This record gives sequence, C-alpha cells and structure tokens, in this order.
Amino acid sequence: MQTSTLPSNECKSVDGVPPVRELSDLYITCQLFADNKAITLPIRTAHHSFNAHWTWNEWLTIPLRYRDLPLGSQLTFTVWEAYAPRRAVPLGGTTFRVFGKYKYALLD
Repeated sequence: MQTSTLPSNECKSVDGVPPVRELSDLYITCQLFADNKAITLPIRTAHHSFNAHWTWNEWLTIPLRYRDLPLGSQLTFTVWEAYAPRRAVPLGGTTFRVFGKYKYALLD
C-alpha cells in the first residue's frame, strides 16, 4: 500500500476542526411539485466556490403565489456538486409539504 503526504500549505486545522483540503463547489436547486408532477422549472442558486465553510445567504424566488398553489404542493431542494464544466452530481436533497392537513401554509 502506497501512502503520500500533502504539502504543508494544503492541509490546515482551524480551531480543532479536522483539516479539509478544499471544499466542493456547490449549488442548490429548488422546484415545486404537485401530484408528482413538476409545476415549476428548477430554480437554482448562483454557483459558489467555498473556502472555509458552506454559506449561501441567497434568496430564491418562486414565480407563483401561495393562493395559486394546489393543496398537495411540495417544495424540493437538491444540493449539487459541480465537478467539471457543465457536469454536476446530486449530493442530497429534501422535500417539504407547502400546506398542512388543515389547509394552512407550513412555509412562512
């Protein structure tokens, strides 16, 4: 088994956090679904290169109003890693219902 060492400037520990060579270039997509069908195109954040930690601090605006959404609407978020120009792989995601069982908005 071969082992190699990194140059000292590539691997640093900060405040006891294990060293990280480089954080991935990530972006997030958001999309609305109803009845298992997309009702919007995916909306995405700007591409960000991260140095020390992941923070987007960015608003995504969906082109629909609450009153226009079907009761079964779901909002999906997917985190993508850009590993080459025009190439990305999904890292994870989640889905939220927009309305509760009593027809009120869960997102506010």
